[in-house]
Amino acid sequence: MWGTVLLMAVVAGVDPVRIGAVGFMLSRRRPTGLLAAYFVGGFGVSLIIGGVLVFVLGKADIGKSSSVPPGIEIAVGTLALVVAVLVGTGVAARVRDRVEARRHSDNGGAEPADAGGAHSVEQLPGFEKLPRRAQNALRSESP
Repeated sequence: MWGTVLLMAVVAGVDPVRIGAVGFMLSRRRPTGLLAAYFVGGFGVSLIIGGVLVFVLGKADIGKSSSVPPGIEIAVGTLALVVAVLVGTGVAARVRDRVEARRHSDNGGAEPADAGGAHSVEQLPGFEKLPRRAQNALRSESP
């Protein structure tokens, strides 16, 4: 568990806006379209920046050697592929469900207070301070 917390802290420290954007999209009723648009947009921007780096800065004598040994790069890439396969095949979700069921049974069958359903957007702290238009957009699942 602490490894996950540490990894999320590092990611959030590097770019907290993306974590917030993905969290917001996942909180919507149908997040697939939003996440697909976010992915396609991010992928397109990455391709453009990568093309600029390769073709424009490729002739410059900058960064010819990596400070990270190749073995570590290969190990991290392999680990990322294993995690992607576990998530893609649904093994990670089944393990998570099994852990949640075990935690629920260890709890004596008592459900947590928020397990009854999804949180309402109106219950979030500071929601009433938002402008009326922003409140309506959040209530209507508007992207």
